[in-house]
Amino acid sequence: RALLGAAVAFASVSTFADGSWADRDTFAVTAARLPEVGRMRVSAGGGIESAAAHTSLYAVRAGALYAAMPSLAFSVRAEQQYGIIAPVASAHLQAIRQEDHGVNLATVARVRVAGPRRGTPELEISLNIGRDLGRFDVVGNILAGAPLSGPFGIDSAGAMSAGVAVGEAVRLSLDARM
Repeated sequence: RALLGAAVAFASVSTFADGSWADRDTFAVTAARLPEVGRMRVSAGGGIESAAAHTSLYAVRAGALYAAMPSLAFSVRAEQQYGIIAPVASAHLQAIRQEDHGVNLATVARVRVAGPRRGTPELEISLNIGRDLGRFDVVGNILAGAPLSGPFGIDSAGAMSAGVAVGEAVRLSLDARM
């Protein structure tokens, strides 16, 4: 079942001076770049997902990420999705930085208390690639997830975001996830 999501707006309590927009997550896409060591990124976002069966789902996310070491960060967030409010914990590893190789590349291991299989915990792994183009940025994710309990099965998804910074504290984006 394919989902297509569009985030109307993504707001961050960080300012643009705190770093690049390339290190901030969007509604449906995980950033391909981590903040500098010692920085905490606090963010919130929401949007509507529409499924092929003409149903829609409103979701809200808020969380914090802390860059503990060069190329390593940890995050926690709360998600209201699938009718459930649930915590999510992640470890982020920055493999390549745009300054050195022209693109940002990161991988994320994420544990969701309530995954897409209605209340079943899930382990999700993603590969995230992106490029910051000044006020504009593009990011793509490839994701695979498996339940931590119940029947085993691997689901996969792709996600993409194109965004523009509007002022210092707001980024507008169009996100898609299939």
